[in-house]
Amino acid sequence: MGLTWEPPLTWRAAWRSDTAQLELYDAGRRLRATLALVVADTPGTQILGPIGRWVDEVPLRAWKSRHGGLLHGGLASILMPDGTVGEAWNGKQHGWRRTHRNGHVVLAGRRYAVRHLTRRRTLIERDGTPVVTMRRTGWRWPWQRHDSTAELRFRMRRESQVLDPVDELAIVVASTACGPSGRPGWWANFFSELSP
Repeated sequence: MGLTWEPPLTWRAAWRSDTAQLELYDAGRRLRATLALVVADTPGTQILGPIGRWVDEVPLRAWKSRHGGLLHGGLASILMPDGTVGEAWNGKQHGWRRTHRNGHVVLAGRRYAVRHLTRRRTLIERDGTPVVTMRRTGWRWPWQRHDSTAELRFRMRRESQVLDPVDELAIVVASTACGPSGRPGWWANFFSELSP
């Protein structure tokens, strides 16, 4: 179990506006994963007409405006260069408690739990075993949105000795598509609800 906080991984994220996909590159600038939003087809669209279509477009609009950031309850598919498909889920859609902000990432047959411990700390577990604790650094206004292509702003403490490439990919997915480390505070939730 590590006792020192390390700088974040030197991965980079790039947003492709033509396909509305988030691409993740490792330290060697090799493409490691492509994330795409999974949009649920709801039967209420035909019943509600234009209002239903507008409601169904909200997750996609948020995905595009955040450059690959999922809303709470959002699901994204992860495609790796070898053809393996995974998923990232960003917690439940309702509730203001911390327990409702947890999500998961599934990669290469492994399930990573993303548990937001406090407003600045997030724990990532692989099959119930702690992998890394992330602590958000810096400060931003409550109304500033998370941008997945921005530089990774967290310090990490390894809970296991060795991180393999799949572990690193899960950490980067959790800090980009699943939002910044830590659960959002009350004001951040308030401004998020007001924004289109």
